[in-house]
Amino acid sequence: MCKDKRDLIIIRHAQAKLASHSGLDFDRPLTSLGEEHAMLMARRAISYELKIDQLICSPALRTKMTALAFCREIGFHENRILYLDDLYEGTLQNYLKVFSTLTENTTVILGHYPGVQKLGNWLCGIHLEDFPTAGMMHLNSSVDQIANISAGDGKLLRFEYPKMFET
Repeated sequence: MCKDKRDLIIIRHAQAKLASHSGLDFDRPLTSLGEEHAMLMARRAISYELKIDQLICSPALRTKMTALAFCREIGFHENRILYLDDLYEGTLQNYLKVFSTLTENTTVILGHYPGVQKLGNWLCGIHLEDFPTAGMMHLNSSVDQIANISAGDGKLLRFEYPKMFET
């Protein structure tokens, strides 16, 4: 039986302002530092030498802004972003539901804490204490069907975040 290799990049949105004009959490934009960090992490993703096939994102403004900055840096067409409500305030079950539907070889899931952390921890069978803003986890798995993955089946290849690259 042939096993498919799937690469997954899990990203937490970049730093956002504490409040929005509307007063809604959903509408919080990125700070200027957040925009810089989103571009930095996109450049780091380029260094992985992967062809991104799919980008799935929460529809909240801060995740959209992170995704758009990411797309500009890596040359991924913005109109190919798939926005899913399940990723906003999503539980681990919501994130796993999204993960189980993946059909592409390399997918980016861009969402929120703690959902991104819980997904990465579950897939890799690890316990990351923190998943900073603009943090990015790259993992892969070899499974016959992505829908049948179990906890710990993923292999963590790298976990990076902006402070690692400050001089």
